[in-house]
Amino acid sequence: MEDTPTEKDTNLQTYIFEQYEEGYEVLPQLTYYTQVQDWLGEAKKNLAITLIEVETGDDFGVLTVNLGEFIGAKNAAYIDTNNLPGADTWLIENGLAKATGLTKDSGYCTYPLVIFDEGFLRSIDDGTLADYHAQFEPTRGKRAKTQHSRKTSKSRGTER
Repeated sequence: MEDTPTEKDTNLQTYIFEQYEEGYEVLPQLTYYTQVQDWLGEAKKNLAITLIEVETGDDFGVLTVNLGEFIGAKNAAYIDTNNLPGADTWLIENGLAKATGLTKDSGYCTYPLVIFDEGFLRSIDDGTLADYHAQFEPTRGKRAKTQHSRKTSKSRGTER
């Protein structure tokens, strides 16, 4: 199976990514990393965005980097400025993401954390975005809050 855009994909937005004084037409593709856990040890997903070079259909690069920890902010990802220098600036200048001012060091590199524009993510979604977003639903918090409220009520009742 080829990675090149098919006729039905022609409505997908492509972008020009400048690298080493050359412009490359790229097609972003959304997926996610699955090898992460939250602080409770539950399996979670982080966003992953790959760029496909339109002319050749080859992988141009991966915009995001997985640093092994779950990112609790919805639509957030660390940007791989090690392999794609200037990728964070490119995303921000094109209105595809907003800078958070937060970074994480790994090895000799510092990776900036950005929040992707949800409209951009929806435009490159192949059906995986809903699965990624589902982990941010507040169902766990509601159950935990209800249990906490019951414990609090019981303890207050005994203090009287």
